[in-house]
Amino acid sequence: PNQAAVDLGCAGQDDSMRTDWPLTRPPRPRRASAAAPVRSSSDRRVERGAHTRQRLIDAACVLFTEHGFAGTSTPDIACRAGVSRGALYHHFSDKQALFAAVYDGVERAMTARLLVCWEGNGALSSWERMRCVIHTFMESATDPTVRQVLMVEAPAVLGCPAWMDTASATTYRLLVSGLEIARREGLLDKDVNLVAAAHLLFGSFTDAAQWIAVAADDPVTCGRANAVADRFLDSFRSGRAPRGAMS
Repeated sequence: PNQAAVDLGCAGQDDSMRTDWPLTRPPRPRRASAAAPVRSSSDRRVERGAHTRQRLIDAACVLFTEHGFAGTSTPDIACRAGVSRGALYHHFSDKQALFAAVYDGVERAMTARLLVCWEGNGALSSWERMRCVIHTFMESATDPTVRQVLMVEAPAVLGCPAWMDTASATTYRLLVSGLEIARREGLLDKDVNLVAAAHLLFGSFTDAAQWIAVAADDPVTCGRANAVADRFLDSFRSGRAPRGAMS
C-alpha cells in the first residue's frame, strides 16, 4: 500500500475517492456581537431638554453681558436661542431663575480659573500662591461677562446675601487654605485669627473687584488695586515689611 496514504489513515485510498468528506467547508460559528444599547424615547427627550436649556443659558449670558438684566427680555432670549417662550418657561420659572443659572455657569468658570492658578503654582510658597489667586480674582473683573454678570448685576438681581454666599465659597476657602499653610510655613503671625483674616481679605478684595468692574479704565484701576492688595496681604506676613509702593 501507498505509505503516505497509510500514514494519513486513508487505507491506501486516493483522497479524491473518499466519500466521507463534506463537499463544502462547514460554516464557521459567528461571534456573538454586543448588542448596541437602545436609547429610549425618554432618554432622547431628556437629552433634547438639556440641549435646549443650555442654549437658553448661552443666549441669556450673551444678552445679559451686552444689555444687562433690565435691558434683556425673555422674548429676546428665546429668539436668540431659537426656541419658543413656552420652552423658556418650561425650563425656568422666570427671568431671575434664568439669570441664576447664567450666574452659576460664569461663577464656576471663574472658580476653575482660580483653582488652576492655585494648583498650577505648587512650586511657589503659599504666600505667592495666594497673591496669584487674588490678582487673578481681581483681574477677572475686567472680563466683560464676569464684570456685568457677577460684579454688576448679581448683587441687585440675586440680593447681596445670596450673592456673597455663592461668590465667597471658593475664593474664601482658597484664602483659608493659603493662610493655614502659611502659618505652618512660619509665614503668618501666630496671633492672627485665620477666619477673621480670610473674611477681611475676601471682603476687601471683592469690593476692589467691584470697583474695577465699574471703572472706565479698568486695566489701570486693576493695576492700582493689585499694588495695594499686595501691601495689604503682606501686612499679615510674619517678619517681613510690606512689598511695593502704593500708587
